[in-house]
Amino acid sequence: MKRHLNRIVMINSASVPYGEVELDGNIHFVGSNGFGKTTVLRAILFFYNPSVDKRALGIREDQKSFSGYYFAEDGSYMLYEVNMETGPYTIIVYKKGGKLHFRFIDSPYDKNLFLTDYKADSQEKIWKRLEEKGINFSDELQRYADFRNVLYGSTGNKALKKYSIFQTKEGINKRRTANIPQLISNIFRTSKLDSRHIKKSIIDAVFEQDIRPLDLSTLERQLAKFRVDYRDMDAYEQNEDLAKEILAMNDRSETLATEMNQSAGRLGLALKNVTARLDFLEKDIEHRKAEIDKEEARLKESEKSFTEKKDELNAEIAVLKRDLDEITRLKEQYKGRNIDEALRRVENKSMLEQELERLKKDLQDATGDIDDVRQLYKNKHERLDIEKSRAEREFEDRASVIKNAFSEDVAKANSEAENRKQRLDESVAEDRQDLGEQLDEAKEAVSKSRYDLKDFERDKAQSPEKDSIKKKIQEAKQFLVKSAHAIKLKEQVIKSEETAYGLSLDNLEQRFESARKALAQKAEKLEKELAEAQKRQENYKGSLLEFLNEAKPGWKSDLGKICRPEILYKKDLNPQVSDESQTVFGVTLDLEKVEQSHEDFENLTEKVNALTDTLEKTKRKIDALASEREKELAELREKYQAPVAEAKREIEKIRLEREKSEQQAKELELELDSLSAKLEREKVGLKKELLDQLALDQEREQMAKNRLTALTAKLRKGYEDADERKAKQREEAKNARVSALAELENAKAETLKKLASEKEAIQEEFENLLDGKGFDPEKIREKEARVNQLSEELRLIRDDSEKLVEQYFYNKERLFDKEDSFRSRLDEVSKKLMDTNVANEEKNRSANKKLDANKEKLFALHHERNEFSVAITQDYEEFKQSGLGAYERLREQIENVEGENSSETDIKGLIRLITSHYNHLSVTVAEMQKKIHKFTGFFSQGNFLNFPTSKQFETDTDFGRFVRGRLRPFIENESIRQARTQLEKMHSELIADIAHDIKDFSSKTSEISSTIKQLNKDFKSTNFVGVVKNIQLDYRENNLGIVNILKRVKRFAEENNYSAQADFFKQNRSQEIDQASVKLLNKLKNAIDNERKKTVSVEDTFNLWFRIEENNNDTGWVEKLSNVGSEGTDVLVKAMIYITLLNVFKVNAFKADDSYLIHCMIDEVGKLSDRYLRELIEYTNSKNIRLIFGSPNENDPLIYQHVYKLHRQSGKVRIVELVGEAS
Repeated sequence: MKRHLNRIVMINSASVPYGEVELDGNIHFVGSNGFGKTTVLRAILFFYNPSVDKRALGIREDQKSFSGYYFAEDGSYMLYEVNMETGPYTIIVYKKGGKLHFRFIDSPYDKNLFLTDYKADSQEKIWKRLEEKGINFSDELQRYADFRNVLYGSTGNKALKKYSIFQTKEGINKRRTANIPQLISNIFRTSKLDSRHIKKSIIDAVFEQDIRPLDLSTLERQLAKFRVDYRDMDAYEQNEDLAKEILAMNDRSETLATEMNQSAGRLGLALKNVTARLDFLEKDIEHRKAEIDKEEARLKESEKSFTEKKDELNAEIAVLKRDLDEITRLKEQYKGRNIDEALRRVENKSMLEQELERLKKDLQDATGDIDDVRQLYKNKHERLDIEKSRAEREFEDRASVIKNAFSEDVAKANSEAENRKQRLDESVAEDRQDLGEQLDEAKEAVSKSRYDLKDFERDKAQSPEKDSIKKKIQEAKQFLVKSAHAIKLKEQVIKSEETAYGLSLDNLEQRFESARKALAQKAEKLEKELAEAQKRQENYKGSLLEFLNEAKPGWKSDLGKICRPEILYKKDLNPQVSDESQTVFGVTLDLEKVEQSHEDFENLTEKVNALTDTLEKTKRKIDALASEREKELAELREKYQAPVAEAKREIEKIRLEREKSEQQAKELELELDSLSAKLEREKVGLKKELLDQLALDQEREQMAKNRLTALTAKLRKGYEDADERKAKQREEAKNARVSALAELENAKAETLKKLASEKEAIQEEFENLLDGKGFDPEKIREKEARVNQLSEELRLIRDDSEKLVEQYFYNKERLFDKEDSFRSRLDEVSKKLMDTNVANEEKNRSANKKLDANKEKLFALHHERNEFSVAITQDYEEFKQSGLGAYERLREQIENVEGENSSETDIKGLIRLITSHYNHLSVTVAEMQKKIHKFTGFFSQGNFLNFPTSKQFETDTDFGRFVRGRLRPFIENESIRQARTQLEKMHSELIADIAHDIKDFSSKTSEISSTIKQLNKDFKSTNFVGVVKNIQLDYRENNLGIVNILKRVKRFAEENNYSAQADFFKQNRSQEIDQASVKLLNKLKNAIDNERKKTVSVEDTFNLWFRIEENNNDTGWVEKLSNVGSEGTDVLVKAMIYITLLNVFKVNAFKADDSYLIHCMIDEVGKLSDRYLRELIEYTNSKNIRLIFGSPNENDPLIYQHVYKLHRQSGKVRIVELVGEAS
């Protein structure tokens, strides 16, 4: 009888209340999908490959574990009956303390030992019942590895060796026995019988543990990093001059910044000075205004005093002029009346009177005889003389009246002229004062208009509306800048989050990879230790150690202290016990202080168990690590996706707002253009208004001047009119006087002529009388004529000349004698008036000059105040609100400047200087930043030179920090050398690591190649009797794609002696070799990118080719088993390859021992026809292998030893045997 698994019993396990399956042959499970076929097959698989690894049992990660599903109840049991040469025994698997436990029972399966009234008993009851029946059972095994070691003959526990189905012998490699459950598991897990799974099954079966694939993701990151770092290194060396140029520009910008800061300090002092100056100006302006008011008051008072003095002098001049005019008039009058003759007559009066008396006496003496006649004639003559005198007096009186009337008319004309002039002076005095004031106002208005025009030319008219639009545009542009910055920040957040995600992902991957490597290394170390310990266990039988334990008690205290473990486990030393117990080859040694150098066999067993347990835990940790990695990956994605999504939403929102703002800015700019054009027109209009106002003011000034000139002309004309009228009146009076006097003279002449005629007639009558009496009439007549002449002359003297002379002397005393003094006084007063006018004009000129100077100074003070006010309230405010950023940058220096001793006041000039500095600085900084962008744009994100990329610069501080904190120290410290050394080390380590990893793969593939040769050998020795006539497999190395490049890297490293040292660019290697290595690594990176593989495994290092002969068809060498023949033929061939592979491992593990049977569970063979199934089963039986499979449909029941049908009802699975063992 061959050892084999004979039966499986499931009690309350999975969905099976009770199920019993005979396994002593080929088995077929029939049942619809989901009815429990796989559940039973997996339970059988668990016997061959007990493992906590879900994958080993074909359980998905999202499904319950084996123990959780099959042992969900307290009364869940799984029992395996095993046939041995000595009889059957039973294995019970149960759950205790949350873990599966195993016991071996020295009894064939008997359900009465485990059930009472068809109900599962408790574990305690089962143990008690076994004890009561005297049935031996083993201690609990708590570890899967211990149970597996018992089954496969690897246990160190002698008491359990009897339960081993696969009993190992000397020279059997324990690792090869482990390949059998691995392969059985692989065959079961393989849902499809295709060439790819065959290849993988061979690999998995050859190696007890999964061969760690070469992580291309990690390698790709390392290659990408090297490529990027290499490019970064090359980029720096190619652009080092640009970096130095950036430093030079930074120096220039710092100089400009220093000068700008100094100018800002000066501006701060200027603001202080101007503020103080404004306070002073306000006080000075008030003082100047008070001074001007005082000056104007003094000027008015002086003008009043001058007017009074002038009026007084003018009045005196008028009196003097009137007196002089009177003198002139009287002199003219006296001249007209022949005053000189009158004076002469008056002076000759006495002489004439004496001559008259003498003549009268002579006449008396001569004409005494005719006195009566003569008296008569004399009386007649006297009467006529009286009449003549009376007539002459009348005429004289009438002439005096006429002359007096003339004098009165002249005086009246003079008086009227003076009155008229005075009235004119009085009538224009107020107008002249008003016009003077108007002229002053007009002059001030003209001056103001000229200053307004100058101010307009200097400072264009401001527009609040335009400023408002500009402010809105500026706000819009600032929003665009800020929003661009916000977008940049959000993009940076996204980039940061993505970078952080990448870094976190890398960290996570590295952490898990490190943890996995650590666990893998630990597992590898444990496996080595376990293998060494197990090897010692295997070598214990027949070794020196076994001999000493059995033959020489106490040997540990002497020989045990100096014997190496290698010697103790030797089997060819032929040990014997000697009487010389205290000697070692004849030498006596004191071994009290020497410690034992080996371990006890019992301790070795415990160590094996401990190592096995630790190894299982480590593997579980490795498995758990993958789940934990997936979980953390999901959490990591969730953590970083939320802020990235939020940032993207914010960016979209900001972009919409930016579009609105851009549209608004465009509309505002159009509005500003329109308004600017309008304002330009208005400016032209305003300038025209100012020019018109100036012209109007000038016109007003000219009009005031003209009116004043007209007024002066009018006054002069009035004076002239008055003088002309006076002259006319005098002429009229003169003409009237002349005419009246002429008429009077005519009348007088007529009267006198008449009287003279009468007198001549009387005289002639008298002379005739005398002639008659003998008197000489001629003489008498001469004497009488002379007497008459003298009488007349004396009468005239009495009647006219004496009055005239008397009047003349009166006027002479009153006026004529004073004429010189009058004229002197007139000249004196006129000169005094002139001097007074000149003095007043000089005084006024001086006062007006001082007043004008004060007004000019006041105007200058106003102008200075306005300029300073504009500088502070407009220029400085515009500077603050300009949006250039200069003010915000320099605000601290401006507002907190220290220092008093400064004369700075040119705010506008300093603002222009600062603006110029700022613009130059901005241009320099912008150009430098542009070059920094260009320079850093050559480098990758997170480059090993620690240079930021162009996207990482958000503020000016970032640029400055980069230049000062990174670029300058990098260049000055020659950090490129250290960076080059770092890159060299990375390069060498990368090549060395790749070479090492691919070398490990190469060593593994040799075993695969050997296994395939054994498969071919097995096929060759097989007597194919059915459709399939021959099967061959061919191992061919993969020399394409990534694997080929990896092999080339390995050869390159070996040929050029690369090691994990910093030997890149070594002098003993040519530059061509180094460049070739870089190109090779770049090819590898490109290949990884193109093929998009995450790993390279042993499977990728070779290709498996097949050649099948079936019937008369020879496939030739093909890489895929898809068209061997019919679908059934394909399945049959693949199944035969699996069976043969299992047989090869079985033979490798147990040599020629065929005292056991094992089962092979293949799912897909249920689709084979009965003919092919018989052929396959016959092939399987020839290999000491029994086939178990399931399918929905029944086949020929005679093919199998047992056919079981599975039913599911109410969630429970029932296993019903349809066919028992066929004879």
